[in-house]
Amino acid sequence: MGEPAKAIPAWEYASDVQVQFVDADGAVRFGPLARYWGESFEFSSPARKFTAFKGQKNFTGDCWAATSRSLVGYESWVERDADSVAEFVVSRRVGS
Repeated sequence: MGEPAKAIPAWEYASDVQVQFVDADGAVRFGPLARYWGESFEFSSPARKFTAFKGQKNFTGDCWAATSRSLVGYESWVERDADSVAEFVVSRRVGS
C-alpha cells in the first residue's frame, strides 16, 4: 500500500479560485478565496438579481436560512436543495 493522502486545508486546495462579492458594508471585494476565507459570505449582498420570465427553464426564488436569519436567493432548485443540505449540516453541528 502507498502513503496515505496528505490532508491540506480547503483554502489551499482552492488557491486558484477567485471570488467577487459585495460585503455587508456595500463594498465590492474581488480576489483569491484564500484572502477572504474567513469572510461571512452569508451576510453578503447578491452579486446580481435573479430574473424570472415566461418560459424560463429554471426556477428562481428565496428561501429562509436559519444560520443567517434572512432570505437567501437561489437560481435553480438544485442550488436551493444544496443550500438546504448545507443548512441542515450546519444546524446539526451547532446543535450537538
